[in-house]
Amino acid sequence: MQDRFLKISLLIVCLSIFGFMLGCSGMRSSLPTPPQKFEKVTLHLFFEGDKAVISENDKGKLDSVIDLIKGYPGSSVLIEGHTDNLGSKEENHRLSHQRADAVKNYMIYKGDIESSAIKTIGHGGSRPIASNDTAVGREQNRRVDILIMPR
Repeated sequence: MQDRFLKISLLIVCLSIFGFMLGCSGMRSSLPTPPQKFEKVTLHLFFEGDKAVISENDKGKLDSVIDLIKGYPGSSVLIEGHTDNLGSKEENHRLSHQRADAVKNYMIYKGDIESSAIKTIGHGGSRPIASNDTAVGREQNRRVDILIMPR
């Protein structure tokens, strides 16, 4: 009799635990997922024509972005380079990628950010944010967008 009572008690406990787990798993799926946080920073860096050298004046801007990135430990960074529409598509693509790489290298060297956390891409002149018909518009299109994303 005692053996039978023990088996029934054990069965009730197991069923209770199983029922609780099922209830929790249903509850878990109804909870909202946390929002995906990311930061986007657009920098208008002044590169000399056909060069990918960061000016001394722009290094302060990059230092501020490095501080922002460090505020999101464990995040990954995407650096997107852009150009105006002057020059060939191939040249602008190459140049935009070189400029994005220059920003990446600065962040690695100056900011001590892991290279594996940073990806670069060059869009050339394919994503303008202003008209390329004016000097002011072309200047706005020569930029670097930096996306800070959770891993």
